[in-house]
Amino acid sequence: MPEVVQSPSYLFLPTSQDKLPALAKKIMGITKEPKKYGLTADEVRYTRAFTFDGLVTELQRSLGFLYTFLKIADILVIGAVALLSGFLANIYFEQRLGEFGLLSALGFRRERLVRRLIIETGAMVVVAWLVGIGMTAVLFNGTPASFQAINATTLVAVVPVGATTGPVAVTTSAGTGTSAASFEVKTTVVVTPPANQLPVANAGQDLTITLPTSSVVLMGTATDADANDTLTYLWRPIAGPNTPLGLPATTLNVVASNLIAGTYQFGFQATDQKGGKSQEDFVVVTVQPAATTPPVGGGDYVSTSYVTS
Repeated sequence: MPEVVQSPSYLFLPTSQDKLPALAKKIMGITKEPKKYGLTADEVRYTRAFTFDGLVTELQRSLGFLYTFLKIADILVIGAVALLSGFLANIYFEQRLGEFGLLSALGFRRERLVRRLIIETGAMVVVAWLVGIGMTAVLFNGTPASFQAINATTLVAVVPVGATTGPVAVTTSAGTGTSAASFEVKTTVVVTPPANQLPVANAGQDLTITLPTSSVVLMGTATDADANDTLTYLWRPIAGPNTPLGLPATTLNVVASNLIAGTYQFGFQATDQKGGKSQEDFVVVTVQPAATTPPVGGGDYVSTSYVTS
C-alpha cells in the first residue's frame, strides 16, 4: 500500500509566546517537545505552529538574505556597466585620435580639431544627462526634486523649494507612477523676538561742596527703550580720600555722607529685568576745605616780642 503524504497543517497564533493563553502554549509545546506530551515525532510531523512575532522574524531573515543578494547583484551590474563604458570610451578616443592625426597631416589646423573634439564630447555629455533625467525623476506637484535611490524599490527625495500641495510623481524607465494622495505643504512662521535694548544711565552733573557740609545727594536717572522693563540701580564709590557712608546703594537717589576735603568719584549703573546692564556713568564730587576765619578787628597784625637783659 503506497504511503499517503499529508500536507502540513499550520496554526498561526495571534501574539508573542509569553502572552499566549494556556491552550496556545500547550500547542506550541506539543510541536516542539512531543515526547513530553506522550506523542511521537511522526504524529506531530505535519503540524506547524507559528506566533506572529516568530513569523515576522522568519520573514525578515529571508528578506535580509534576498536584499543582500540584490545588493551584490547591483554592485556587479554597476561594475560591469562602468567597465563597459570605460572600454567604449577608450575605443572612441583612440579612433578619434587616429582620425585627428590623419586630418592634421592633411593640413587641418590643430585649433579646429580641438574645437571639434570639445563640441562632440560636450554633446555626448548633454545627451547622456538628458537621457538620465528622462529615465528617472521625482516631481512634487510638477517641481523637480533631488533624490537618492536606496534600493530597487526605495528612494529618498527632498521636497524642493517652491513646491506646492499636490501629488508626487516618480518617473523611471518602466514608466511614471503618481501618488493617489497629495502631500501638503505647510508654512511655518517663526517669530524672533527683538533683541533686548540696554538701559541708559546718567549719574548727573559734577558737584562741589564746602566743609563743614560733609554730605551730598547723588541723583541718578535711567531710561530704557523697552517700555515694559523694570529697572534696578546701583551706586558705588570709585575713588576718594575716605570711604563715604551710605554706599553702595540700590536706590535711584542716595545720600553720601562723612565726606572730607578732597575729590570723590561715584559710579551709577542700571540693570533691566532681562539682565541687560547699562554702561556705568560717573559723577565727580569735589569737597573744599572750610574757609579760614580772619581775626577780630580785621586786617593783618604782627606779633613782636622783646628780649631784655
